[in-house]
Amino acid sequence: MKKYKVLIIGAGPAGIAAAIYLQRAGVDFILVEKSAVGGLIVNANCVENYPGFPNGISGVKFAELLRRHIQRWKILVHIEEILRLDFSNEVFIAETTENIYLAEYVIRATGTEPKQIEISGSCDVDIQLISYEIRQILTVSGERIAIVGAGDAAFDYALTLSERNSVLILNRTDSTKCLSLLKERVKKIPKIEYRSNITISKISQETGILTLHFQQNVVRENVHRLVIAIGREARANFLENNLCEHVPSLREQNRFFTVGDAVNGDFRQTSIAVGDGVRAAMSIISILNKNENYCTN
Repeated sequence: MKKYKVLIIGAGPAGIAAAIYLQRAGVDFILVEKSAVGGLIVNANCVENYPGFPNGISGVKFAELLRRHIQRWKILVHIEEILRLDFSNEVFIAETTENIYLAEYVIRATGTEPKQIEISGSCDVDIQLISYEIRQILTVSGERIAIVGAGDAAFDYALTLSERNSVLILNRTDSTKCLSLLKERVKKIPKIEYRSNITISKISQETGILTLHFQQNVVRENVHRLVIAIGREARANFLENNLCEHVPSLREQNRFFTVGDAVNGDFRQTSIAVGDGVRAAMSIISILNKNENYCTN
């Protein structure tokens, strides 16, 4: 059990931005991430609204730049999942899959997790053929992939996956929630097919092929994989009730920060997440400068 001044949970853009500022200020912190550096940005087809990249950049390349940036500052990312976060005796207590950490300040940059969907038969098929994100299947090639969803994520995933595969977008309603720009790009790609007012009622599998059955009694579809992209919600299941009771006062004291996609709702943008992370780190540094004469660069 080791104690740090600051615990950062999540190594997406918000968490990394906070870590860089704390490292430059010489603040003792630990950065914990459950999977890989970059967070959700890895799934992005093209990041083209972040200043400094006039031609856009793929999510994979952007995540690699983030990794190189923290490597430049010798920031270590601990790949561990936070199982529970509590607060007792004026100290945060974080239990991970590997360790228990104590901290005086917490920056929660845990992002979001995909909303789940229940489809009959899905429990009986190969779990690796059904995804809620595409980072695990970015190298898949020559397959037919169905995507359920009508928002930015569904259309963005389709653009990325169509570079190597044929894609079928299944919209459960007759309206879309994605940017018109994404919709127009999808229309121009022959390998992407779009259907509206169609709902999967059942999934079956035979010899590695998924058969999608529809409520509308239309012709069944055979695909190699299914991606679910029906929305996301903030991840907060690791927060203990005792901590939640203290959160309002801890926020007032600038000791507990929720930043990035974990708090921004519909405003889930990389630029906003980075700003959140910077503000949280600078707030902590300001307090430490007053209390402990920390020196910032």
